[in-house]
Amino acid sequence: LGLASAAQWLVENFRVRTGIEVHTEWVAADRLPAEVERAFFWILDEGLANIRAHSGAKFADVSVKLDAQGASLEVRDHGCGMPRHAIDRFTRGEIGSTVGLASIRERVRELGGELDLWSSSNGTALRARIPAAAIRRLTPRVPRQEPPEAEERSAACA
Repeated sequence: LGLASAAQWLVENFRVRTGIEVHTEWVAADRLPAEVERAFFWILDEGLANIRAHSGAKFADVSVKLDAQGASLEVRDHGCGMPRHAIDRFTRGEIGSTVGLASIRERVRELGGELDLWSSSNGTALRARIPAAAIRRLTPRVPRQEPPEAEERSAACA
């Protein structure tokens, strides 16, 4: 089960449990390394939990993108926003009341990425970004094997 299917299941269950509508955008044709998919699933789960617990939102957006620069997951709500002191504590790297966000940031950093957080009276957004170089580093290398007919041609030419 890949990230796309697992995320769809998570978002649908969230919608049923909370009544919060979630628009999803998936711009990633390829699978990501397992470590990135697991982290993005966990970050999505934590982000949705924060929306339910703190935002007062009726709508949210989730997007996953994969391009030449890397992969990103963005979770955005259209709620009341975070208090300024919580954003400041997060920016300074303090844990305090933002334990979930600090955990997300740590998980993203372990993968070589960055976590951005924005908040205003129109809602809050977090974006986890994993650069292409980190994705290549995490992608398992599969040894290239020549098709059997290529080996036969090589033997015949020797």
